[in-house]
Amino acid sequence: MRYESFLLHHYYHQEQKQMEENTYINDIESAGELARLDHQEKIVQVATKLLPVALISKPFTRILDIGCGAGRWVLDMAFAHPDADAAGIDISKTLVDYANARARSQGLTNASFGVVNVLKEIPFEPGSFDLLHLRFAAGWLPPDAWGKLLTTCYELLDEGGFMVITEGEGMYTSSPALTRFHQLFCEAMYITGRSPSRT
Repeated sequence: MRYESFLLHHYYHQEQKQMEENTYINDIESAGELARLDHQEKIVQVATKLLPVALISKPFTRILDIGCGAGRWVLDMAFAHPDADAAGIDISKTLVDYANARARSQGLTNASFGVVNVLKEIPFEPGSFDLLHLRFAAGWLPPDAWGKLLTTCYELLDEGGFMVITEGEGMYTSSPALTRFHQLFCEAMYITGRSPSRT
């Protein structure tokens, strides 16, 4: 795979530095968080599918998932697009190791993963990808960093490339308890600098 040797080289030289700069709200090195993220990816993918309907028939060949977690989306894209090079980057060594092990166990030589802190650097040249994927970045991306990250993503896209961003919405419920939970969650995100708004 085109990105594999680059990611491995970058991975071993950056992993300690990246963990010192982690902004994720949970302990991303714990087995429980790995399991939660993998389960979340599976559930979300049932609802969103791999790609929006308008992109399903596009012949993507250079794919990057930013904040890839346990790697499920990259692995599924690599399987669905065997002629594509699919790469995932995340700040968690544990998640990247797990994703690389899954790629090897599934025989997906076109999937690779590396430890990268996208808030500090993106180790790819402009125009390197025809598809970028970003899901649930609000859990690790400070509000004031969105503009910089989206600008970087735009630069990473080749002419005519696509970026798919998936974020959650507010909670809609008739339950007073869940409504109060959502209010407290939004307040906590605001107090910790994870959201520009209290609601």
